[in-house]
Amino acid sequence: MNNLVFTFLCVLILGSVQAQNEEINSTPYSADLVMGPYLILDGTIYESVFLNGVRIGYDINNSVTIGLEYLAGNQEDLAGQLGTTHSAFGNLKYYLKKETSQTRYRPFLLAGGGFFEFKDFSQDVLGVSFYLSAGVDMQITNRVRGFLEPRYVNLGLL
Repeated sequence: MNNLVFTFLCVLILGSVQAQNEEINSTPYSADLVMGPYLILDGTIYESVFLNGVRIGYDINNSVTIGLEYLAGNQEDLAGQLGTTHSAFGNLKYYLKKETSQTRYRPFLLAGGGFFEFKDFSQDVLGVSFYLSAGVDMQITNRVRGFLEPRYVNLGLL
């Protein structure tokens, strides 16, 4: 389990630019504000990272969404050196429940991969990583939604 990261992205989306009518979303595009901690399990000189960023998506159909996300944050490594963490991922989301006008909760599976970098620390690390996740989207109002997404990120290729 060298260089594994378990990400508990307890994410509250503060706003969605996804235009919605009272029945079903009228546009296939979405943009989300994402924030949450990455908790490092073992094999690195970092304990945790709190990242903020944006995720954009395109609904292929009522069950599948493709997306891109960029997250960044600042933190110290175990040696006390302040640095920045960046990640840029592509992802594929599969909803386990179809969206209807009555849908308030939609469980999903998410897989993605891309670039991950620990920069300006006592030891810089960068490379390719991938992640798997399962979560739930929650419709709060017609225009605002949130989601909870625990995420497993593998940094073994860094």
